[in-house]
Amino acid sequence: MADRERNIAYLPVAQGQAALHFSARLGSQEPPLPGQLGLKLQAVRLEDEGATAPPVSQEFQLNPTGANVIMISIDTLRADRLGCYGHEKPTTPYLDELAGDSVLFEQCMAQSPWTKPSMASLLTSQLPYSHGVLDFADVLPESAVTLADLLNEAGYETMAVWTNGLLGQEFGIPQGFRKTLLLGNHLTADAVFKRANLLLSRRDPQRPFFLHVHLLDPHMPYNPPSSFRKKMYKAYGIDQSPWPEGLDLKTHQQLQQRVQSAFLKDEKPSLTGSEEASLKALYDGEIAFTDKCVGDFVQRLKKYGLYENSFIVVVSDHGEELLEHRGLGHLQTLHPELIRVPLLIKYPGNKNGGQRVASPVQHIDILPTLVDHLGLPLAPTLEGQPIDLKSPSQRPIFFSVQAGPDAIEAGQQDHSYLEYAQGLRVGDWVTTRRLAGTVARQPLALYNLAQDPEQENNLFFQEPVRALHLQARLKKHFDPLLKQTSREKLKIDRSGLEKNLRTLQYL
Repeated sequence: MADRERNIAYLPVAQGQAALHFSARLGSQEPPLPGQLGLKLQAVRLEDEGATAPPVSQEFQLNPTGANVIMISIDTLRADRLGCYGHEKPTTPYLDELAGDSVLFEQCMAQSPWTKPSMASLLTSQLPYSHGVLDFADVLPESAVTLADLLNEAGYETMAVWTNGLLGQEFGIPQGFRKTLLLGNHLTADAVFKRANLLLSRRDPQRPFFLHVHLLDPHMPYNPPSSFRKKMYKAYGIDQSPWPEGLDLKTHQQLQQRVQSAFLKDEKPSLTGSEEASLKALYDGEIAFTDKCVGDFVQRLKKYGLYENSFIVVVSDHGEELLEHRGLGHLQTLHPELIRVPLLIKYPGNKNGGQRVASPVQHIDILPTLVDHLGLPLAPTLEGQPIDLKSPSQRPIFFSVQAGPDAIEAGQQDHSYLEYAQGLRVGDWVTTRRLAGTVARQPLALYNLAQDPEQENNLFFQEPVRALHLQARLKKHFDPLLKQTSREKLKIDRSGLEKNLRTLQYL
């Protein structure tokens, strides 16, 4: 993996912080982005090595041998690109092996089709309109109760190693973690796990720990290491790709602009067959590389005796459109390529390993599931429920997107990245309503996932009674929240936010 290491530079930590080193990708000629490591060290928070651990509430006191919690969230990972979810390409042999020790949830739904609201929901067990993180400049309020907060109270050592600038300290998302390494937008999974391993090696062995790793590799631009790129080109039967060296940021932006232009004209994207196949192969190559890095990390956990007695959660924040519904990227729809995400939970002792759960679950159910199994009380702020493997819930699942104005304010002039839509799933039925957006779409929709899992056939007018009933439930849930939601905003640094969003292809 030497081709990934050449672009890494090591930067010393500011005096007074623990003696670690951090890194940032220097492949671009542009200066580092605000919030990116090396430019804004105050965004990286780490306990001094000699600091005293916070007091543990007696109400939550746990035995030091309590189960560890390891969460690996993989940005922009679709469920249907994993072998254990039915993908035919050789993308995830290591995650497939982990699935054999885990419970696999076939229908896990994200609360939103992009990172900030989804991650806030994942970490708080609250819906986006409850925690208030909806748009690019929204901040998770300090009053929010996160999984890290709950485990701190229980005596856990809490650590986070994250890539993705939208999860920075200034947005409040990492609150609760006692040790956080926020690594910007450019670090690859192998380098992220190196830092996670370093934190684990310096943990207190007398305390259980919560480690959360967030990886960014499948996020565009798709540019996997050469060996994984060649492997996927071969798997797709591609002899000559228009992008033999992968997609750099500029090329990916141009490609997305072509797709977006066709979108705005209500036309199909004008990609050649070779371009479409190469695009999917490169995306799969990023997944395959990430899978190998996860596999190496899991082997290390086994080597040092940390695997057996740990919860290991593998999940994605959202999926990715690969020209389905004429889109490329994410945030712009509520279709399954964006909302359906993989979820594996390995329980301590590999309990229920290999079980598959077909009934729907959601991001906000993960936190209460972990807390409940650890024997901790469920906080009153939680909106999810513990997942009962013996009696799956049939609760309605709500999901939404309300984003764009902050990006427009940050300087996007050529086209508005705007989407405002809400959805409800009850059993196999999904209904959505779209209140605003850049592209003209049907404002109301109804889909039967049992017959139409890709949501290609809108049944709203064929099933008017069912459609209006579900729309009434959706409206009853969302309309009061639109008036009540309190949102804390970060004062927008136009140049800084614009560069960050452009790096992540939101602009």
